[in-house]
Amino acid sequence: MVRAVPEDFRVEEIPLYPASGSGDHLYLRIEKVGRNTQDVVRDVARLLSVRERDVGVA
Repeated sequence: MVRAVPEDFRVEEIPLYPASGSGDHLYLRIEKVGRNTQDVVRDVARLLSVRERDVGVA
């Protein structure tokens, strides 16, 4: 199979454990097309007024 467009490539991350619902964390499920992970991390950090290193990814 040849992947010709971004929609041809799909990855779904499966968490190791469910979110507990407690603590100072925010769990986001983001679908991105045509963007790299670092750009999305940068945007999320800016929108939430936190440091990029405080944004974790799977």
